[in-house]
This record gives sequence, structure tokens and C-alpha cells, in this order.
Amino acid sequence: MIIIFLLTGFYIYGYNRLVTLNYQVQTLEKTLAEAQTLNTDLKSQLYQLTAAVQLKDLAKEKGLILEQQPQYISSL
Repeated sequence: MIIIFLLTGFYIYGYNRLVTLNYQVQTLEKTLAEAQTLNTDLKSQLYQLTAAVQLKDLAKEKGLILEQQPQYISSL
């Protein structure tokens, strides 16, 4: 009789652990999906900010000019 109670207790404990783990997995999957969406949005914003047209407009706005034959510093 005691063995039945012990087995029942272990079964209930195992079931509760399984339900808890399933809930945690679902929560983590939702968090991961939100993070992936945010990552995609941030990448899109970064690509828009670094687009060639945007950079050329920014250079004009700051008064920069494009050097046709730039001279680079060398340590030799």
C-alpha cells in the first residue's frame, strides 16, 4: 500500500515537472521570437542608415567632398 502511494507521488511530481518545463519552453520560444523580430528591425534600420544614398547625402550635408585620388598615410 505504501508503494502505491510513493509511486503515485512520484508520478504526480514528474507530471508537474513536465508541465512546468513545457511552460518554460513555450515562454522561451516566445521570447526568442520577439528577440528575432527586434533583431530584424534593428538590422533594417542599420541598413537604411548606411545605404549609399544616405551616406552621400550626409557627406554633402557635412560639407565633405569625394577625393578622386586620395593620399593615404603609410608607415614606410
